[in-house]
Amino acid sequence: MFIACHLLLGLVLGLAVARRPGDRRFIGFSALGAVLPDLIDKPVGHILLAESLNSGRIFAHGLLFLALLLVAGIVLERRRGSFAILAVAAGVLSHQVIDAMWAIPVTWYFPLLGPYQPYEFTDYFGNAILAEVSSLSEWIFLIASAAIALAACRGDRPDLLPVARTLARVAVPSFSSLPSPPSTPGRPVSRRAS
Repeated sequence: MFIACHLLLGLVLGLAVARRPGDRRFIGFSALGAVLPDLIDKPVGHILLAESLNSGRIFAHGLLFLALLLVAGIVLERRRGSFAILAVAAGVLSHQVIDAMWAIPVTWYFPLLGPYQPYEFTDYFGNAILAEVSSLSEWIFLIASAAIALAACRGDRPDLLPVARTLARVAVPSFSSLPSPPSTPGRPVSRRAS
């Protein structure tokens, strides 16, 4: 899950987006988009579909969800001149990149490659919360996120992009390559036959 990592990237991305139109609200929209896939998929996959799929990477972690957001964002931008949904879509894309969703093609390209793969997790939310609070990098990302959000709310024009890059390199050394999805608690212990 590692929500603070996603949040930090969404805030940094929002800073980049907000500089062009000059509206700080896009920082919040981008940050929302960066955590939205987990806010949707974790409860749906691990609570509502626990008996069948038990996966926290389903609907909102796929390209179809991103494409729907992009289409809605383009329509809203053309009709009302608002980039809000496009900022959310940018945040969702950042989430999918950090999760390296291309390494899980059945989910990322759903429904083109068939149905979602079912997983077995033992106490997903308990393990995820334990991993969140025991991860030093998550605390660093949370502090950096709070600093960016506070500066944006105060109206400062923070230039924290170099700081965020440095924090990302320090806290997540393999951040630049991401050959496979980051290991998270509750990764599938075994797969059930479809």
